[in-house]
Amino acid sequence: MNREAVRHCNKASYYLTSGEDSYRKAGAEMLAAKRAGATWKEVGAALGRSSSWCIQIVRWAEQG
Repeated sequence: MNREAVRHCNKASYYLTSGEDSYRKAGAEMLAAKRAGATWKEVGAALGRSSSWCIQIVRWAEQG
Protein backbone atom coordinates (compact mmCIF):
# COMPACT_ATOMS: atom_id res chain seq x y z
CA MET A 1 0.00 0.00 0.00
CA ASN A 2 1.39 3.41 -0.92
CA ARG A 3 1.79 6.38 1.45
CA GLU A 4 -1.33 8.17 0.25
CA ALA A 5 -3.49 5.08 0.81
CA VAL A 6 -1.97 4.59 4.28
CA ARG A 7 -2.75 8.22 5.14
CA HIS A 8 -6.40 7.72 4.14
CA CYS A 9 -6.62 4.49 6.16
CA ASN A 10 -5.22 6.28 9.20
CA LYS A 11 -7.88 8.99 8.87
CA ALA A 12 -10.59 6.35 8.44
CA SER A 13 -9.38 4.57 11.56
CA TYR A 14 -9.62 7.82 13.53
CA TYR A 15 -13.15 8.47 12.26
CA LEU A 16 -14.26 4.94 13.14
CA THR A 17 -13.26 5.53 16.75
CA SER A 18 -15.06 8.88 16.82
CA GLY A 19 -18.56 7.45 16.90
CA GLU A 20 -21.30 6.53 14.48
CA ASP A 21 -21.68 10.05 13.12
CA SER A 22 -18.15 9.88 11.74
CA TYR A 23 -18.70 6.66 9.77
CA ARG A 24 -19.55 8.66 6.63
CA LYS A 25 -16.19 10.40 6.85
CA ALA A 26 -14.52 7.04 7.43
CA GLY A 27 -16.25 5.66 4.35
CA ALA A 28 -14.98 8.56 2.28
CA GLU A 29 -11.44 7.93 3.51
CA MET A 30 -11.71 4.20 2.76
CA LEU A 31 -12.81 5.01 -0.77
CA ALA A 32 -9.97 7.51 -1.11
CA ALA A 33 -7.50 4.83 -0.01
CA LYS A 34 -8.93 2.49 -2.63
CA ARG A 35 -8.64 5.16 -5.32
CA ALA A 36 -5.06 5.83 -4.17
CA GLY A 37 -4.17 2.26 -5.07
CA ALA A 38 -4.97 0.11 -2.03
CA THR A 39 -7.00 -3.07 -2.39
CA TRP A 40 -10.09 -3.60 -0.27
CA LYS A 41 -8.19 -6.37 1.49
CA GLU A 42 -5.40 -3.92 2.39
CA VAL A 43 -7.90 -1.30 3.57
CA GLY A 44 -9.65 -3.87 5.73
CA ALA A 45 -6.37 -5.12 7.19
CA ALA A 46 -5.29 -1.56 8.00
CA LEU A 47 -8.53 -1.02 9.91
CA GLY A 48 -8.77 -4.45 11.52
CA ARG A 49 -11.95 -5.18 9.58
CA SER A 50 -12.92 -7.39 6.67
CA SER A 51 -12.87 -6.09 3.13
CA SER A 52 -16.60 -6.76 2.82
CA TRP A 53 -17.29 -4.63 5.92
CA CYS A 54 -15.31 -1.77 4.39
CA ILE A 55 -17.23 -2.03 1.14
CA GLN A 56 -20.54 -1.97 3.04
CA ILE A 57 -19.55 1.16 4.96
CA VAL A 58 -18.48 2.90 1.74
CA ARG A 59 -21.77 2.01 0.04
CA TRP A 60 -23.73 3.20 3.06
CA ALA A 61 -21.74 6.45 3.21
CA GLU A 62 -22.34 7.13 -0.49
CA GLN A 63 -26.11 6.93 -0.02
CA GLY A 64 -26.09 10.26 1.77
